[in-house]
Amino acid sequence: MIALLAPVCRRGTCLRGGVLPGQVLPGLLWCQCVHKTDAGNERISGLQGELEQAEKLASELADLIAGLEMAATLRWLAARAVPAQQRGADVAVPAEVAAALRETSADGPWSHVEHVHAHNAEVWCVVAYRAAHDASLRLATGSLDATLRRWLVPSLQPVGTPLRRHRYAVRSLAVAQHVQQTLLVSASSDASVVVWNDADGSCVRVLALHTQSVVAVAALPGGEVASASCAELVWQQRVLQNGDVRGVALCGALVATLCADGGVTWRDAATAGVVAQTQPFGPADEVLAGLGVLVTFHTPTGELYAWREGACEPFAQLQLGRGCLPLDVVAAATGGMAVLVSWRGGRVHLVSLPSGSVLARHRDPSDLVCDATALGSEFVALATADGMLRLLRR
Repeated sequence: MIALLAPVCRRGTCLRGGVLPGQVLPGLLWCQCVHKTDAGNERISGLQGELEQAEKLASELADLIAGLEMAATLRWLAARAVPAQQRGADVAVPAEVAAALRETSADGPWSHVEHVHAHNAEVWCVVAYRAAHDASLRLATGSLDATLRRWLVPSLQPVGTPLRRHRYAVRSLAVAQHVQQTLLVSASSDASVVVWNDADGSCVRVLALHTQSVVAVAALPGGEVASASCAELVWQQRVLQNGDVRGVALCGALVATLCADGGVTWRDAATAGVVAQTQPFGPADEVLAGLGVLVTFHTPTGELYAWREGACEPFAQLQLGRGCLPLDVVAAATGGMAVLVSWRGGRVHLVSLPSGSVLARHRDPSDLVCDATALGSEFVALATADGMLRLLRR
């Protein structure tokens, strides 16, 4: 009876009723039999093509995500370029990392002091500083989870609650001591720079002049800020330079900016006037500063250059190879300078400048140490890709 009352589709295989064969009414869904009308078959063919394209894009996205989980790719994209000079202006920089290097083997590891699961994602940057309001020694960390956190040293007890203002990853941190208060400056993938009051964790101001992800930030004298992205250099709340700037760092009385071609521009920290410029040294992604020394790292070749303040020629050139990441510029036990370098597999080396000899080695449980800072006379803090903050003693 049903078969007699219900008209069938053009192919004659559907008992869906309500219309004449081949008729299409507004809002009517296609019948669900295997054999559709000709127009339906064309539509299905188009949808199948779209589905295949979507599956291809999903596969490419999955590959990209897998690549991001790889330490080297993660660090390439992060390009944090944290200025080491600002990792605490009044925190002693260690002849300390190697304080016991004279008495111990160069292969001896740093001893573990404390660790904490700091964030729910990769910790991309860490800075050390002494809080102006209570003189406590602290660490601040920024993470892929878009938060900042503060920690007491050496207990690594958290200070206050996580600071939330950014929408995406925190990629760079700097510290400024200004008018008897400590200011933290954070740069994020959301193209913003935020200045925080360390005493109460309040947001002092938000700078939103960038059009792209901010990869580096430097705290300037007088509480001003310089920040860099792949689209512009922002200086004291104005766009100073357009173009791909990979890093900015305060080095003594000068500010160094690193361009994508590896050229360094030295500017007066007070006026932003250009003091000197170097020739391009090839594609670069990392810049560090400390002890009046600037370090630039050129990822494609694995070369590291070290510069004196304002110099146009490097005083050291090291071939570290691909897959490594400079973390901090520190003083060596011999009275010279050294750079902390991270490698895949959790390896951290203390490499002397300019000789390039390895003064000390450490292997971390994490696959990758994303950032590090030396503080006090005995501690080194490591920020890792598995969300850990680790405090070591040498």
